[in-house]
Amino acid sequence: MFYFAEPLPSFWPKAIVSSNLCPKKAYYEMAKVNRPLVPLFQVQKGGHTIELWIANDFAREFKNCKISWMMKSGGKALLVGNKIVDVPASNAILVDEVSLAAVPDETKMVNISLILTDSAGKELSSYERELWLELWRKELAIFK
Repeated sequence: MFYFAEPLPSFWPKAIVSSNLCPKKAYYEMAKVNRPLVPLFQVQKGGHTIELWIANDFAREFKNCKISWMMKSGGKALLVGNKIVDVPASNAILVDEVSLAAVPDETKMVNISLILTDSAGKELSSYERELWLELWRKELAIFK
C-alpha cells in the first residue's frame, strides 16, 4: 500500500498518490498503461529499434485494426508508419519491430505516439510517451 500512497507528507518518490490523496505524475502513467486495450512499445538493440505490442485484456478479438506510430523530436516527425493487424482476445502480441535508423544519433529525446484504430477508423486506444533515447544508445556503447 505504501507504494500507492505516501503515509506522511514527505514527497516519497515511490508513491503514486500523495498524502493528501492527490495523484502524482506516475499515477497517470500507470493509468495509461493499465487499460484493457493498449498499444505499447519496447526499446530494443540499444535504442536502434523498438518493438510494437498490443495488449488486449478483453475477451473478444479485434479484426483489421490499424496501429499507427509517430516519433517526433523538436516538433519534427522523424518516423511515421502504420500496420494492419488482428488483435486476439485476452493476449498480448508483438506487431512489428521498427528500425530507428531514420532517427539521427545526436537526437537526445523523442516523443513516441501510438494509436490503435478499428477497421472503420475509430480510435480504440492510444499511448504517448517521451523517451530519453540518448540514454539507451549510450548504454549500448558502454558495453561494446
